[in-house]
Amino acid sequence: MSLLYDIYRVFYRQTSDLIGAINFIRDRLSFKDSKIFAAADENKLLGFVQLDPLFSSTRLKRARLLNDLFVSPEARGQHLRVRLIERAQVFAAPTNSVGLC
Repeated sequence: MSLLYDIYRVFYRQTSDLIGAINFIRDRLSFKDSKIFAAADENKLLGFVQLDPLFSSTRLKRARLLNDLFVSPEARGQHLRVRLIERAQVFAAPTNSVGLC
C-alpha cells in the first residue's frame, strides 16, 4: 500500500517519500483516523480510496470525506475508480452518516 500511496503523491507533484508514506498510512490506520479500501489483482495493488471522518453539525451526523482516490496508470480503464467509490458508499451507508463528501 505504501508504494502505491507514494506513486499517488508523486502523481500530484510531491517529492517521493516512501518512508513518509509508510508512516502516514500506519498512523492513519493505527489511530483509526481513516478507512482505506484497495483494489488489487493477484500480484499487485492497483488503486485505493481513503475516507476520513467528518461531522456535520447542522445535520448532527457523521460524514466521510473521500479525500484520496487513485488508480495506477496501468489499471485505468477497468472501472476501478467507480468500484472503489461504490465500496466507499457501501461502507458509509450503515454508519448513520450523511454520506460521502
